[in-house]
Amino acid sequence: MGRTWVLRYRRWARRTFCHQLMAYASWIFPLSRNVAANGIDSHSYAPFAQRTRHGGWAAPNTSYCAAAPVRRRRRGKRVRVGMGGTLLRGRPAGSGPQRPRPVACAGSRGGRVRFRRFRKEASAPAAPSPSPDEVRAEVDRLAEAGQVDAALDLLVALHRRGQAEGCEEQIRSLRLQAGAVAREQAGRGDWPPRYDDPFPEVRGRFPEVRSGALTTELLGGAVAHHGALIVRGALAPDQVERLAGAIEATHDSKQAEADEASDWYQPLVDIDGAVRRWVAQRGGTWLADSPRSTEIVLSELEAAGIVPAIAGHLGERPVISLQKSTLRRTLPEFGIIAWHQDGSFLGDEVRTMNVWVALSACGGDRPTPGLEILPRRLDGVLPVDGVLSPISVPQELVDELAQEGATIIPTFEAGDALLFDEVLLHRTHLAPDMTDVRYALECWFFAPSRATSEYTPLLV
Repeated sequence: MGRTWVLRYRRWARRTFCHQLMAYASWIFPLSRNVAANGIDSHSYAPFAQRTRHGGWAAPNTSYCAAAPVRRRRRGKRVRVGMGGTLLRGRPAGSGPQRPRPVACAGSRGGRVRFRRFRKEASAPAAPSPSPDEVRAEVDRLAEAGQVDAALDLLVALHRRGQAEGCEEQIRSLRLQAGAVAREQAGRGDWPPRYDDPFPEVRGRFPEVRSGALTTELLGGAVAHHGALIVRGALAPDQVERLAGAIEATHDSKQAEADEASDWYQPLVDIDGAVRRWVAQRGGTWLADSPRSTEIVLSELEAAGIVPAIAGHLGERPVISLQKSTLRRTLPEFGIIAWHQDGSFLGDEVRTMNVWVALSACGGDRPTPGLEILPRRLDGVLPVDGVLSPISVPQELVDELAQEGATIIPTFEAGDALLFDEVLLHRTHLAPDMTDVRYALECWFFAPSRATSEYTPLLV
């Protein structure tokens, strides 16, 4: 007899504990979701849960579950019981369309838990997305209203979704208009920005990061303390193939004598024609002369995280320049190349960052033209002698600086990027035994408030 009562007590204790646990869970889970939806920390409610006189669990002054009752029988009548054990007759106040989730409440007799599922309320139909024609009409309206940057962003987003083919020339026109307006904005007050050295152990070479790890702090710290930063795998193989194909298509379109201009090459013929020809003689094509290539390049650099990192460093939405963004197709023709710093002709007040991307494996001992660089941070722009070019730095001065750290020829795989500013001392590396063509991209980003006045800006 004693053992029988012990077993009964154990079964009763287990059943009561499980029922009470389910009752508590039936209150706390729906309540936590409701509280979270209203921006309140649901954990702050848990300590206030208390036992009711009917054996359930409830929070003080809580009407959430009371508005979602269940039915049970009590003394032969069907009544509604709220979460706190309150008896409700008829339809409870405020019991309109309920949320489409099961709500569980505890009764007082036997600790049983009953569930009730409410009918799901029909949601309002989503507003239809505007058609490409409607978006382009809005672009025209914004441009006429003087909101050129907003019109540019709208059209670029449409183009990158593949819904605005053939609008590259219109995008270039908007970039030119927005770039002219951006010159009037105020730049950041603290210049140059202060950065800690994120690579204190690096000596005699440039620090390196992998694709996806680039941040404004890493970029600014590396350039401020070491002169440049190498981003390995900045562009994926498919991105490299797309950009190299764009360079080749632009080169072919430029060489072809077609009656109608192609999207691959539509030069702004009224700007710097003599300088354009000089760049072409060295295998280069200005990026903005190719509307389609411009959109491909900026899209890939944005996706790689390079544009956001540079924008954070400059403190402004950047612009590129017609004259300083180049698609390069460098032939392996040996010649003496001058050392130079781009700051010698960009101006003293310029705020800029260059992105040089190798689209061919180059550097080191490879038979492809590369870059030869002094791997250190210089305090400013060095004097020029004008022997090899108007901006050439004397070889004697380079040799003197190299005594503290030799010049290097970094090895680049296709897709690697080198980021540096206007004071880096460098030159193209050519050797007599080179045989392969090198494809590369050079794109200088400027703070529009401190861009070189002689250059034509295009808002990024």
